[in-house]
Amino acid sequence: MSHSITGKCDGCSACFGQCPTAAIVGVFQSRYRINPLMCIDCGVCGAICPVDAVLDQFGEVVPRIPRDQRPRPVVALDACTGCGSCVAICPFLCRVVIGGPHAGISSLAAPERCVGCGECARMCGKGAISMGPVDVRSYDPEQEADRLRLYLSEHE
Repeated sequence: MSHSITGKCDGCSACFGQCPTAAIVGVFQSRYRINPLMCIDCGVCGAICPVDAVLDQFGEVVPRIPRDQRPRPVVALDACTGCGSCVAICPFLCRVVIGGPHAGISSLAAPERCVGCGECARMCGKGAISMGPVDVRSYDPEQEADRLRLYLSEHE
């Protein structure tokens, strides 16, 4: 069973633009619905809902989580092959491969766009991506890219 939206929904549309699979349908100021065939149970819709109108696949209200506190993808450097699957699947264009395809490491290039859906982690065939805490207020994509380039140069 997928996530669902209850009658508490006020039609604000906050969830609509955040769903990574476009599973949420409806019109502004009317109750939205979740297409169960498209829902991946990531919980982003509930994390952003201001009226607690989203239930998870177990029937529990999904707690609201401020955007800067949502889990983000964290890469195990020794496991990432730089295949780019996570880049291709990311609906919000948050990821890049530093060092080139199949020779680099995946990196979070746009943390402000990442909604924490976990699609990149689910897609990773090597299990190199997990979802965890990332302080997006102090995260610097350029600094991270430099760190990854240094890691790659030391592990050639």
